[in-house]
Parts: sequence; structure tokens; C-alpha cells
Amino acid sequence: MNKKRLFTSILAIVSVVAISVGGYTYRETIHSRIARTAAIVTGQEIKPLLDSESRYIRQIVAKDNSTSRTIMWQSDSSEPDAVIEYRLVGSDDIKTLSATDTAFIDDGSTTYIHEGTITDLTPDTKYEYRVGYSTDRRSDWYPLETAGAGEYEVLIYPDSQSGDYSGWEQIVKNSADSNPNAVLYISMGDLVDNGEQAYQWRTWLDSIKPLSAHVFLWPLHWAITRCIP
Repeated sequence: MNKKRLFTSILAIVSVVAISVGGYTYRETIHSRIARTAAIVTGQEIKPLLDSESRYIRQIVAKDNSTSRTIMWQSDSSEPDAVIEYRLVGSDDIKTLSATDTAFIDDGSTTYIHEGTITDLTPDTKYEYRVGYSTDRRSDWYPLETAGAGEYEVLIYPDSQSGDYSGWEQIVKNSADSNPNAVLYISMGDLVDNGEQAYQWRTWLDSIKPLSAHVFLWPLHWAITRCIP
């Protein structure tokens, strides 16, 4: 066994152990760092994003969801070369859109908002997208389906505000599992209990991960200004 293959095997074992014993907060961070290290060691041209580079990837409602879609995510550091890539499912023709790199300070915590709106889509069509930086760092591909004239499933949630979001997180997970064909989810009221506490926004955004990257969000009421900085 050559050195690269041996090292990759060791990383795979470490990854399994780390994920099985690590707490929820750290499992994704550990996994993303191991995946990046493995990609570098094996000489992969495209490196996966670290958890700190791809927080809360999400689709947001756009002006016309049959032809456009807003993609948003956050990073812990400034990434001025942030991009969104998209393509038709099954196609190798990848289009690239530059994304913003805007500092967002909330409760003394600074993150960087990356956002872009894809505007040249065809109605009732299946696409996929990914986000990244420069030419060599990318996320996984995620599904993006534009709206058509037919019927579709929508998940509608009441206020999620709470001091403990574990119950809310379970509701989101159960509803996502039970409705795999949902194309839109709507939050009808206050998303968090205290909008001045950054940890509540982080917890809320973590809780919607079963949906956020795959189907688009339509937040209502005042919370829209906080969810979409």
C-alpha cells in the first residue's frame, strides 16, 4: 500500500471514530477538516469546504421562483472570491455566479454573508448548485428545482422562538423526513426568542439544516430582516 492510500485509510478510521464519539457541535467540524486533509494528501483538484467556510447553506425565496433563486451561506473569515455554481441535473455545463462577501456583526460576533441570486433558470426544471471560493474549494452539490404551474407540497411552521430549540429541531427533522417532496417551507412568525442573541440564530439555522440547502425558505414577519441580512 502506498503512502497516500495508507494515510487516506487512517483518516477514514479517525473520521468514523471522531463522528461516533464527538458531540453534535463538533462532528461536522471534525469531519470537514478530515475531508479537506484527505483531499490535499491525495492530490484532489477540488477540495471540500471546511465547516467554517460553509455555514448554513440555504435557499431563499426570490422575486420569481420559477426563473430565479437566491443562495446564501456564511463563513467565519472574509472570502472575497465567493462563487455559486449551478447546472442542469445530468449536465456538465456549469455556470458561475459571483457572490457577496459582506461582514455581518451580530451580538459582538462577526461572520461573512455570501449571497447571490440566479436569474436565468427555466420554470419547472431540476438543477443543482454548489458554493465555494476561488477555483479549488467547493461544497457538495445540492438540488434546486424551479417552480412550475402544477401543484406542489409546502411545509408551514408557526413561531419557532424558544429558549431550547431541541424540540423545534426534531419537528423540522420529522416533517422533512415525512415530506421528502416538499419544495418550499414557510416560517410564519418569530424565528427566535431574542433576536439580539447570536447563539439563538446559530441554533435556529442549525435546526433547519434538513431543509435549508435543498428547498427554499420563505420567512415572514419581522424575522425576515434577521434571517436575510
